[in-house]
Amino acid sequence: METKQKERRPSGKPLTLIDIRRKAEITSEIYYRSGLSKAAGGDLTGAAEELDLSVRYDKHHEDARNLLGLVWFQMGELGEAMKQWGISEHLNPVNNRATYYMNEIRGEMSLLMDMSEAISLYNEALEFVGRGENDYAIARLKKAASQSPHYVKAQLLLSLLYIEGQSYKAALAVLDQVAKVDPLNPEAMRYRLQIAQAQKEGRDDLSLDIQDLSRDIYVQMSLPEPDKGEISNVRRRRKAVSGLRGTWAQIGLIAVGLLLGAGFMYYLYVPGQLREYRQNAREMTIQSADMKEENERLESQLSKAKETLRKIGVEGAEVDEVMRSDIRRLLNEWDGSEK
Repeated sequence: METKQKERRPSGKPLTLIDIRRKAEITSEIYYRSGLSKAAGGDLTGAAEELDLSVRYDKHHEDARNLLGLVWFQMGELGEAMKQWGISEHLNPVNNRATYYMNEIRGEMSLLMDMSEAISLYNEALEFVGRGENDYAIARLKKAASQSPHYVKAQLLLSLLYIEGQSYKAALAVLDQVAKVDPLNPEAMRYRLQIAQAQKEGRDDLSLDIQDLSRDIYVQMSLPEPDKGEISNVRRRRKAVSGLRGTWAQIGLIAVGLLLGAGFMYYLYVPGQLREYRQNAREMTIQSADMKEENERLESQLSKAKETLRKIGVEGAEVDEVMRSDIRRLLNEWDGSEK
């Protein structure tokens, strides 16, 4: 019968249980410090991995297990958080922060119910995905995300389903929510790379509101009441928007018709009117020039007559042959102008 060779120290002495435990505790502490650093830096997924290794090496590491519970809780994993705190409390029942955390959560019944419902919806979504009914799964995941906005796992699955349906814009919106909770999540980063590659290849973005399921009567009947109510509201909004668009479209068509009609009338009528106005303006200009010339001639004659009368009547000047000649000339001019 073979016997296992005992692990030995560099000095040649075999390791004792105390040595192995001490080594495990040191390793656990290293992973705890790494997890603590990642949690402080916002890398919740990385922190969870490091802290999980920490408690594997030393299940009694109270701080590591309690922090692991907090990380899971921050990511919306209520069950995992309560599990870690319950184990921590069982192993270290005296003055344990895990007891405080669990009591605080139990005191927030609304939060507890929302997170519990989100987890139930996520499990339902997994069943629909397994049956290839992604539309139903998306409806559940959207509701789960609204119930528990920090539920990273539900949001990641939702974004993946959007990507599979080529709804890249919708997927990016979900990934943006994930980034608010776990900005360095490696799965979310991988999904962003897939979207970037799809966009680079020129694939169409088929983002549609999931509530387009309202066109399927069977889908409406199969959903629970909250889902049916939500779909009904969205359908009413869609009709209102489409009706508004139709009204504005009709107004737009009428306006375009009026503009075209006005343009046509302008094309037919205005040029002729402009030509007539220009001709009239030219004739009026000529007449005005003639009248001005005639007016100037009459004023000259009147001025000469006044001068002659002034000499005769005012100054008492004698009417000589020259003045008679001027008077006859003026009379002839006036007689000629009256003909």
